[in-house]
Amino acid sequence: MSRLVLEKKERKTLFKELKNYHKTKTQKELAKKLGVSKSCLKKWKIGSLLIPAKIIPKEIFKSLKIIETKEDNWGAKKGGSISIRKIMETNPEEIIRRRRIGGLNSIGALNKRLKKMYKNDPDKLYMLLREKKLKEKLKNIKKFEMTPKKIELKTEIVKFSHTDKKRKITLPQELDENLAEEIGIHLGDGTLPEKKYYFSVRGSELEEGYYLNHVLPLYKKIYNIDLKLLRRSPICGFETSSKAIYEFKSKVLGLQTGVKTYKIDVPDIIIESCNRKIMGNVLRGLFDTDGCIYFHKKRRYPVISIGIKSKKIIRKIGTILKILGFIPSTSYKHYRVALNGTIMLKKWMEEIGTKNPKHQKRFEKIKKMLPWSNLDKLFMESEMFSI
Repeated sequence: MSRLVLEKKERKTLFKELKNYHKTKTQKELAKKLGVSKSCLKKWKIGSLLIPAKIIPKEIFKSLKIIETKEDNWGAKKGGSISIRKIMETNPEEIIRRRRIGGLNSIGALNKRLKKMYKNDPDKLYMLLREKKLKEKLKNIKKFEMTPKKIELKTEIVKFSHTDKKRKITLPQELDENLAEEIGIHLGDGTLPEKKYYFSVRGSELEEGYYLNHVLPLYKKIYNIDLKLLRRSPICGFETSSKAIYEFKSKVLGLQTGVKTYKIDVPDIIIESCNRKIMGNVLRGLFDTDGCIYFHKKRRYPVISIGIKSKKIIRKIGTILKILGFIPSTSYKHYRVALNGTIMLKKWMEEIGTKNPKHQKRFEKIKKMLPWSNLDKLFMESEMFSI
């Protein structure tokens, strides 16, 4: 219900008509009829309080000349906004704290009501709460519209050795999905030591299948280089020398040479490409070499995690994940980026996936640990789902 702003003459006329309408002689009698105190009625008459529309009968309301109408709680809103503005200027952390508490209280109150409603059906209650959480997380997923850009690579600055020419080594002329994945693999398991033109990529001996069936063929496809699998317990991978590839990685792509701990970063051209596939493939290469997937037993949800000792790269991975619509949890203290929960796992496996058999097996194992709830199971096994 609204409140009315009237001129002095109009107010005087209004209260005369109200007296006649309610057949009262004194102000005290009129206040009693309207259900308010005498002092409140007096404030309406002199204009120190706005007059509520609900006290005016329709017959009288039609003839009124109203200057302005305001919401019933306009005063509280105005006072609240002024006080909030003052606190925001002096102590913004307090506003954040209050909003957080308010949100938690409202969620807690809703959950209490649901528990009362379904106290005889705990399974139904659990499903409702899970559905609420999934819907909330889906709402938070932002989609960025991007127009992919062609990123040409300045390979003319690279020098080929006699051996490079003899081996018929080639260099990519533009950034594509294969090169993006190779960059991710290099960031995870690769090294470019100060030793001239030497580079290597090494992982666990348990990943022999991944290196043999995916990594070595990928290098052949990109650089036309024939590599042999290195087996040296507890590692496997490859090591080789090439002036052209070394200079391409260091000078053209800008990858870190020497000690990469605390210094390594994702090349800027990855984000500059505005290409979802390129960004996704870098993340896949990183995940397949330096990532893990596990089920958080205490909190009962799946986690995809990438850990590398460099704040630069952790920040950049978080940025790329946000651009792709993920909701990452970043810890600079532990040099880790994580994606928590069913929705993030499903989105990752649909849009990015994994080429590492170790991760594929782990993922299948986690799927078999379902249902965390029947809703999670239905969500994970929907028709859209694919590795």
